[in-house]
Amino acid sequence: MPGAGQVHFWSLGDDYITSRLWWLGIAGYEPETVAPYLRFVADAAVVIDIGAYTGYYSLLAAAKNRSARVFAFEPHPGVAARLGHNLDLNPSLTVTVIPSAVGAQRGVASFYLGGPGLPLSSSLAPAWKTLDRAIPVTVTDLDSFVAEWGLEKVDVIKVDVESVEDAVIRGMTGVLSRFRPTIFLEVLPGEYRGETSKLLRELGYLFYYLTFAGPVPEDELASTEELIDHAHTPFNHVACPSERLPFWLRRADTR
Repeated sequence: MPGAGQVHFWSLGDDYITSRLWWLGIAGYEPETVAPYLRFVADAAVVIDIGAYTGYYSLLAAAKNRSARVFAFEPHPGVAARLGHNLDLNPSLTVTVIPSAVGAQRGVASFYLGGPGLPLSSSLAPAWKTLDRAIPVTVTDLDSFVAEWGLEKVDVIKVDVESVEDAVIRGMTGVLSRFRPTIFLEVLPGEYRGETSKLLRELGYLFYYLTFAGPVPEDELASTEELIDHAHTPFNHVACPSERLPFWLRRADTR
């Protein structure tokens, strides 16, 4: 990692992200997101990774900022176990794994798996229902989690939950109003993205589409039609409170 030493991952060739890293290094998986993400987590006190999968973004945050508290939410038992194994390979890094999904409220829900083994894309959204099978998982909202853990600060939140971002945001409005964290989120095409944009805009957030050429300001999350080309175009965005916009991101905003 640039300026942060090495991070170790383990795979049997069944982890898409680790395979990309094996062949291409840190540029192999979402480089357009990793670069600004590392800049934001560098001075963060608390980083929350929702939809952590096998721990890529969690471990990047822990390696970049050894003093940060990093929480990784991953509800799939097999994926969470692989995340735990990756943590064992990095004993100097500290990440707290929470085996739960995140949504608008606490409860139990069906988690639809995107395939066998270590499915890269699974979701609480019913649209994933026919891909493989469903398992019951616990769900928490982030407002309740932060209160239960007594967190006095939240600086960066990464959200990758396959089209239920609006529910996740509804469950953290207290956190967003109180702590004003920066949010990195994947947004897939679909009607739900308008609700996600509305919720964040009402809280004073500005949006930037993360491209290979750098962040580009946008009025709506995933507002450009070329995002449909998933093979060649990234789906990730950053939402930042207007009053906490860093200088390097303000320079990208030509509006």
